[in-house]
Amino acid sequence: AIWLQWANTLVWYPTTLAFIASTLIANILPSMKNNTHLITGLVILIFWLVTAVNLRGFKTSARFAGTLAVFGLIIPFAIILILTFLWLMQSHHPLIQPNLTTLPHLTRLTDWLPIVAIVTSMLGMELISVHVNKIDKPAKSIPQAILLSSGLILITMLLGSLAIATVIPSQKINLVSRKSI
Repeated sequence: AIWLQWANTLVWYPTTLAFIASTLIANILPSMKNNTHLITGLVILIFWLVTAVNLRGFKTSARFAGTLAVFGLIIPFAIILILTFLWLMQSHHPLIQPNLTTLPHLTRLTDWLPIVAIVTSMLGMELISVHVNKIDKPAKSIPQAILLSSGLILITMLLGSLAIATVIPSQKINLVSRKSI
């Protein structure tokens, strides 16, 4: 199990950190978005910063993760919902027209992408079991935390996607394209 966790992390960390670094660079320094040296340097910097936080102990790591969850998930989600609500309050009509013909057809690979995004968001939650000795009442706390986290991820992904589809025309939404809207 430890070897599988190590092998997963060996692939997961560089991929995720490269995504984070390239997204930051593309949004902050768009002219440098293809600079592989800058992306690599930022990946290494982020890795060592996160390592330094984790070396400060379990409580510091948990506070850091909680802060990132609030600022990286909860606040953006709330902003998206508020902006969608305000847009609808200005007498705009939703641009999404859900009906039986617009439901995903799971026989098409592209229709699996939203499901893959949700499932991928939940990857890694099982790693909390590594810290079982540091958690109060782990038999109760760990399942509750995983259930709460899974529910929160599912709700934010679904409602956030619906909010975006409400204000952006479906022709401009492409989950597999690298082009920006």
